[in-house]
Amino acid sequence: MIIRTSLIGRISIAGFSLLELVLVMAFIALLSRLVIPQVFQNESKLFRVQLREANTLLNHARRLAVVKGQEVQVLFTPQAILQDMYTTQTGSKQTAVTDSSQYIWKSRGASVQMAQSVAKDNYYHVTFFPEGSSIGGVLTFTQGKRKANIEINALTGKIKTFFDEKL
Repeated sequence: MIIRTSLIGRISIAGFSLLELVLVMAFIALLSRLVIPQVFQNESKLFRVQLREANTLLNHARRLAVVKGQEVQVLFTPQAILQDMYTTQTGSKQTAVTDSSQYIWKSRGASVQMAQSVAKDNYYHVTFFPEGSSIGGVLTFTQGKRKANIEINALTGKIKTFFDEKL
């Protein structure tokens, strides 16, 4: 900051120098370059976490169907619908109200669609049978510009995840 004195002896403040303004703007630009990518990276991490959860839930349901010798269903639906239909509030924690042959995947921002299937009662379901097979299909997850598919083999029940590399 520049401080100037006039001929009369008064002190007047003229303002900031151009160098000071440029330094502050450079500092703000540097901080924004560090912070903004982190925000988008966290959204990408959340999307990948949701895919891992869905993949893990499907694998668990497949194993459980074989071990228990009964059909096991996994439901995929938006979180808002889940809270109304399937969950209860237990203190600060939400727990799903289902039997042991039905599991629910909760969305946290990602939308899900199942290829060649119409949502029944606002959810898509994947059923695994005691032999290890399933109804099969492709679940497509999207969040913003991110997209990924989980393919479920109808004969073997095996699950594969594919990310859209174009985005």
